[in-house]
Amino acid sequence: MIGWVCSYTPVEIINALGLHSFRLFGDLPSASFYLPPNFCPYSRSCFSEVLQKGSEITGVILLASCHGQVHLYNALNHYYKLKGERFFCHLLDLPRPRWGGITVSQIEYWVSCISRLIEQLCQFYGVEWNQESFLEAVKQQQRVRCLLRQFYDLQRERPGLLRAGGVLDLVRFACQKELDEVIETLERVLSLLRGGSESYPDQQVKSILENLLRKDAPQGPRLILAGSPPPLALVDLVEEVGGIIVGDELCQGYRFCLLETDEEINSLHSLAQSYLQRFPCSRMLRFPERFLALRELAKERGAQGIIYHSLKFCDFYHYESVLLHRRLAELEIPVLFLETEYRPGGMEQLRTRIQAFLEMIC
Repeated sequence: MIGWVCSYTPVEIINALGLHSFRLFGDLPSASFYLPPNFCPYSRSCFSEVLQKGSEITGVILLASCHGQVHLYNALNHYYKLKGERFFCHLLDLPRPRWGGITVSQIEYWVSCISRLIEQLCQFYGVEWNQESFLEAVKQQQRVRCLLRQFYDLQRERPGLLRAGGVLDLVRFACQKELDEVIETLERVLSLLRGGSESYPDQQVKSILENLLRKDAPQGPRLILAGSPPPLALVDLVEEVGGIIVGDELCQGYRFCLLETDEEINSLHSLAQSYLQRFPCSRMLRFPERFLALRELAKERGAQGIIYHSLKFCDFYHYESVLLHRRLAELEIPVLFLETEYRPGGMEQLRTRIQAFLEMIC
């Protein structure tokens, strides 16, 4: 398995080479023994996950999308060199298209970065590049993203039906399992949610459905989740106190599903262009575009408020939160800013703030 973190990672390349892509979500205690406490808690947790997986993960592909990821690359590279173990560690330098459009030189540079990645993967794993396999990997990945978007459509059409944490778990499932299995499972779950029948659903489909469906009938306000990846315990807490999450713009959620392009992806150039054209995260410093998109998302889904989460020590989202709060206040859209260390602990400290926010906007 090859681990990856950032949603700008071209996972189609990994799959096209017959390798198993596995997204790291850092669902383990952070590696405070190896990395300082005033360091990105998400990156520390991903470091722990790689170590915990042991020989299951034979390499990682990280992006220079933030300092946390760059230092995670340095830490993993140094760790395995000291141990003398063979481990693939690659850092992709992601261009930063600004507000106003993507330049030809940025696309060409990104293509060259992806091409170097292919060369190093082929050399390390002894595999060969095949155009047909690439096109099939692109087709499968697009199908996965399309299916995931349909769950988000259900979240919008039937608010309160699906657990937001369950939808995020589905995205995790899609980022870690083999694509054939993912496509088949998502299609079956969607069919059952839309009233279809299945004589003998297997245990995996049953457990996904149980995790996906809300067991209560919430009457609270509709909310959008935004910002950096939150711990799932926070998402569950919002719904526990009565909130109805009708959408998100999270890296580990809806933004992963949005690799859409008007052109067919049939080359590295078109793949690179589609990634750079996707809905940007705060790292891209395209705040006007992000603000407009978030405003439209809230309007489309009938959201009455936005919960904006930032990880501790995450400069990009901390800086953006101030701008976003100011602009949304002008539109009279309430925003609650929350900060966590990407762990389930400390949720009770946030409960009162979330309850007060929901009461304010009801």
